[in-house]
Amino acid sequence: MNSKESQFFIDFISNKYLRDAERKKAVELAFKELGENSISMSEKKELRGYLMKSTTVSEPADVEEYDTRRSSTEKEEAVNKIKSVQSRDGALGVMKEWELDKSGKSSPGKLQSSKTETPDLVSTKYHDPRATAKFLSEFNQNLILKAVTHPIDSNLLADTLKILNLPEYSFDKHLDALQKEYKKLSNKYFNEAAENLRKKIYSYIIGDKEGRGRWSTDKIKYSWSCAEIKSWAVKNPGQVPNPDLSLNQQGFKLDRLKLANGEKLSTWNELVAHFQKEIEIRYQNNLKLLISRWIREWNKKNDGQIGCTFGSFNEGIKLRTDVEKIEQLVKNICSMINRENSNNPDSPCLKISLTEESEPEKMILLKILHVDSIFKKSVITTSGNAHNGRDFGGLISNQINGLCDWDLKAEFTDNQFAHIQIWPPPSSDYTPVYLEKFAGVQYEFKFYTS
Repeated sequence: MNSKESQFFIDFISNKYLRDAERKKAVELAFKELGENSISMSEKKELRGYLMKSTTVSEPADVEEYDTRRSSTEKEEAVNKIKSVQSRDGALGVMKEWELDKSGKSSPGKLQSSKTETPDLVSTKYHDPRATAKFLSEFNQNLILKAVTHPIDSNLLADTLKILNLPEYSFDKHLDALQKEYKKLSNKYFNEAAENLRKKIYSYIIGDKEGRGRWSTDKIKYSWSCAEIKSWAVKNPGQVPNPDLSLNQQGFKLDRLKLANGEKLSTWNELVAHFQKEIEIRYQNNLKLLISRWIREWNKKNDGQIGCTFGSFNEGIKLRTDVEKIEQLVKNICSMINRENSNNPDSPCLKISLTEESEPEKMILLKILHVDSIFKKSVITTSGNAHNGRDFGGLISNQINGLCDWDLKAEFTDNQFAHIQIWPPPSSDYTPVYLEKFAGVQYEFKFYTS
């Protein structure tokens, strides 16, 4: 790119009146018209930097609001000017029109779209999954809170009585301690750990003002604070609701609860075990079994034919996380891949691996490879901005944020191969790692352990 062309594109893209969709198209146009190989690394960084400065996430739409400091006549002229240019030539037309008046005097004020297809991730606070790992580790190690994820045996009962300084078990005093301990822990990680996970556990232990729960996708009504278990405790003083067999107690029995997957729960012990499976993956419900089931369910529901094979997969890995969110993540990736594969006569195939890594730090790495596929964007438009897309933005805001970080490794449409950071959003001077070769599109999710 010669200096004149470079300066033109950079001047245009840095224009404060330019909308996000127009800025994005301008960057794509620059690389398409001039060729990525003709652009220096410093120019790539500068163009990408302006792309990262976008303050709204929206597709082009009818203009609704303008700078109130302008007269109505100026606003009307500006609106008509921009609309006519957009309808005629799209992003290139806007660039041509702008070139005639670089002063910006005739440009409209900040435009706001009435249609938003993706979450506003520019303003989304990044929640570090390392904090979520610490939160769940402390939750698991707390002796008082242990009763909400394990049957109460003689040792746990003795520890509970000692901590509460009680001669015999009292459900009311135990519940009071459970509520206080969880509130303290949740407040400690209030602005750090994954919000949905904290709320799920809150609903399971404390519930709403009447003690009713509403947790998991099944919207389970039972909580440790619900009226049913309190009534049972009054009738069964000194008894624990979820006893281990060694205590020789009956425990609290539920009105039969049927979950969406067909599973039936009839005792408090079964409810406790079900909750534990929602926040922890272990060998008995290892991720390989879960992913196989989730993809079968997705295929059945969507009349799909997505195939699945497994690479290096450690079935013994123990991971504390929001398991329902991982299920949603896998199924949403299936939907995304199915849409991308709609014009391909061959059914998509996934290859999935799960490994423990120690470099650059201790983590659990889940890789989902879409075999024989190409990522349908260029490296430059993906790098630093992919998290604002419709599909990626939804995955981040609804499933990923606070649970794991996300990288993308792929072959791109510009005949480039690269490893790109998607979430957390990279800094403006971020440079992707270019690869000599890579086959397929691989989504890499990094979970951290405490």
